[in-house]
Amino acid sequence: KTHAWDTGKLAIIRAVGYPNTDRSHFRSTDIWHTGRPDIQTPTGWGGLWLDSVNDSLGAVAMTSELPRFLRGAQSTAICVGGDSVAMQVSAGQRSSYESETRRDDSDPYWAAAWRKSGADLFRADSVLTPVLTGAFPQGSKLAPLNTMIGRQLGSVLKMIANPSIPTRVYYVNLYNFDTHFNQLSAHAALLQQLGDALGAFQHDLGLVTGGEKVTTLIASEFGRRLNANSNFGTDHGSANVAFVMGGKVNGGFHGSPEDLTTLDPVGDPYSKIDLRSILSTLLARQLGIDPTPILGGSFPQINFMAA
Repeated sequence: KTHAWDTGKLAIIRAVGYPNTDRSHFRSTDIWHTGRPDIQTPTGWGGLWLDSVNDSLGAVAMTSELPRFLRGAQSTAICVGGDSVAMQVSAGQRSSYESETRRDDSDPYWAAAWRKSGADLFRADSVLTPVLTGAFPQGSKLAPLNTMIGRQLGSVLKMIANPSIPTRVYYVNLYNFDTHFNQLSAHAALLQQLGDALGAFQHDLGLVTGGEKVTTLIASEFGRRLNANSNFGTDHGSANVAFVMGGKVNGGFHGSPEDLTTLDPVGDPYSKIDLRSILSTLLARQLGIDPTPILGGSFPQINFMAA
């Protein structure tokens, strides 16, 4: 059984974080999604990249709600909460709704925005639903996985395999890593789900044209505390590990381990790699865009991907 680590296609980036760790799920998630620990902003780093693409199908979130990561200033990603965009209307209703979304140059701003949003939705339904409800590639290892992350990555794989779909960025999510109690068993089960799905995804990418160009970032908003609590779990921490997987990845460890002897005032390790260095590397080397205006500054890139 060959794994991405064995073939040099999995990078493990250690001691990742940002200055002045915020232990709130909401704020820390926003920081990962925006790449801006210095300010609060409604736009995400993926959404600002999407603005430059000017295509509503440039990014797809496999979630029922739009993540801040994929909110741009002018564009937002399409959300797919299952195996279709789920336009639950009759043919007659659809025709009527579609006619209302056709462009009218006399529309004021908000009417034009409403029409565009509707047109984007109908286009997504027409383009994505036939693919999402279609078959997996022959020999797929994702097909039999019936976990949330397995189903999400299965849908992503189908879209990547179809050359008519212009999407370049996908977002998936696996919940319940907030292990405040009984961490040992809960964490092991979640990591098993994640590992099985990622392994199957990387295998299936080898079955499709262009699969070797796909890069996958796996990250969480913060690490856990060093010491267990009274419920055999751990509470919100600071520095964490991030993973990057794919055919363009320089595998192995990147960055030095957390220093467990020099701790912050709360008793957690300090981060050594700013998450913005990871995002800067992905924006420049995977998406081909200048990361400086998106991240609000220049951050040293990391050689987990070739320049």
